[in-house]
Amino acid sequence: MNSEEESLPPDTADLLRRILNAVAPAKTRHGFEIACAFVLALATTASAGVPRQEELAPQAMAASREARRCSDDYVPLTAVFAPVLFFLGTPVVLTTMPVCHE
Repeated sequence: MNSEEESLPPDTADLLRRILNAVAPAKTRHGFEIACAFVLALATTASAGVPRQEELAPQAMAASREARRCSDDYVPLTAVFAPVLFFLGTPVVLTTMPVCHE
């Protein structure tokens, strides 16, 4: 490099020195590198299941539509039958309660 530096103009040699100092390997942090590799492995593993999830999505949507239909039917029926059961059960309780005469 010394022979090349001698043939380069001073501005160019200084510029190259600054670039090399900027991109020179700094003190490496192995913990950070391991954490990055771990996150990358997790992302790769998670993305491997995407095609299977895409296959299951239409079935899950159909099941959710059916469940919603059932719940939509359940709420009004419950609102109708709750008062009916209440009023049917009230006379039975009233007729079986002993009346205290003092």
